[in-house]
Amino acid sequence: MLDQDKILEFLKETGPTLPSKVAKTIQTDILFASAFLSDLASQGKVKISNLKVGGSPLYYLAGQESQLFNFAQSNTNAKDYQVLERLKAEKVMRERDLELLPRVALRSLKDFAIPLHVTIEGAKEIFWKWHLLSDEETNQGIKSIIEKDRLEQSLMQPPEPQPELQTEQQPELQPALQTQSQPKSHINELQRKLDLLDSAKENNLEEKQEPPSSLESTKTCLPQTPLKVISETKPEQKVKAQQQKLSHEKKEEGHHKREREREKEKEEKIKKEIESKSNEEPEKDLEKNLIQRIKENIKPKRKNAVAEEFFPVLENFLTEANIKIEKTEIIRKNLEIDLLVKVPSVIGKLTYFCKAKKKAKCDEKDLASAYMEAQIKKLPLLFLYTKEFSKKAQEMLESGAFENVTVKRVKA
Repeated sequence: MLDQDKILEFLKETGPTLPSKVAKTIQTDILFASAFLSDLASQGKVKISNLKVGGSPLYYLAGQESQLFNFAQSNTNAKDYQVLERLKAEKVMRERDLELLPRVALRSLKDFAIPLHVTIEGAKEIFWKWHLLSDEETNQGIKSIIEKDRLEQSLMQPPEPQPELQTEQQPELQPALQTQSQPKSHINELQRKLDLLDSAKENNLEEKQEPPSSLESTKTCLPQTPLKVISETKPEQKVKAQQQKLSHEKKEEGHHKREREREKEKEEKIKKEIESKSNEEPEKDLEKNLIQRIKENIKPKRKNAVAEEFFPVLENFLTEANIKIEKTEIIRKNLEIDLLVKVPSVIGKLTYFCKAKKKAKCDEKDLASAYMEAQIKKLPLLFLYTKEFSKKAQEMLESGAFENVTVKRVKA
């Protein structure tokens, strides 16, 4: 059996392993074992991990990715391992919801964290998924995160005001006007009916005065008595009914008037409150504008005296190194400057994002934030500091957590 076949059989049995163990199995030197493994990796039969155990990567076969997590705890930083466990639990993470150090940690955990570039409403965002997660589970995780964010935004928005003062008054004014016009029409009808009754009575009296000459006269007189009773009783009942209606309508009019007066009082109170608030808000705006104007007038006078002390030193350093400045942005005067520079190289001038800080001691947070800005701009980083560089930041730089980063000291 060839040595390469022996190595493949050994990897099937043991899983991810080191070149030293492979050398013992095939009874050869580590150099030969490493050469065999690199040849298998170039053929696509063996995979190489980014995770290093004692300075050496792990070699494994396709389908053994889940076994790499067993080596993570003892061979990664404690903070990076916490981020790794969080990614394993959540499956999918949105980069903009994370702090700076977890973002840097995810970029160093290449075996376990896979970046995904997702376009949401025209804007590109980065999501991180667990390396063993399927495409369907990844899509569901991203959708759930986006829907949760939209729900939170909708809950944060204030409810829309619903003023309905004017619309409530309009339907009540019409019946009030009708009730005012109705009594006049009823009175006119009553007067017209009373006039007709009076005329009918006069005609009956004239008929009574004529002497009855025959039976026909008696016949005519007999039905007249009930007619008189009917004609005299019905108008009185109608008049009483109309008077009751008028009194009821007057009561309703008074009730409507009282309701309208109450609504007017409520409207006046609301108007007074709105006017008082509107009068208070301009006063607050005036105070804010005055404070801002005073700050704008005072701050530049205090800072202009030391604004150009750091930049000339930085400019001299870059010109001596044959580095050309393309763009300058002063973040904090005399303390922090961002630049786009052209750095000479063997293949020509390369564009770098340069972060220059005048600080007593620059730490890993300063380096990580500058690295993130460079990653967003998709440029290599040139980090310049003036006095001290912390040991922790130097260790992170040497561990390979930051790629395409150059750190230099500027004497200021």
